[in-house]
Amino acid sequence: MIFSDGDKITLTIDLKTPPAETITDIYLALLNPYDKLYFGLEWSTKINPTISNFALRPDFNQSDITLMEFDIPTEKPPISYLGTYTFAIVAAKHDTMDFISNISTVSFTIE
Repeated sequence: MIFSDGDKITLTIDLKTPPAETITDIYLALLNPYDKLYFGLEWSTKINPTISNFALRPDFNQSDITLMEFDIPTEKPPISYLGTYTFAIVAAKHDTMDFISNISTVSFTIE
């Protein structure tokens, strides 16, 4: 996907949860074209969960859930340089880095 100044980006996910309720921490990250990694929604370089102690409802299945929308350029998330960016999201057991989901990623380019 290629975008330029003034374009709007919508970040969506598909979510399917296990049959039992699970308490998780959700991590959302952004890798910029210069390999600097930010963690949202504060977009700090410190590794922090975006959502902590979150109960995933059992047997939830929904597609195209909007996480965020923003216009380019933007400070939050920090997208202003030309190049390729990658968002990543993962769920981990609460207070651990034991991932309980796949790491989902999406990349896009600003020209």
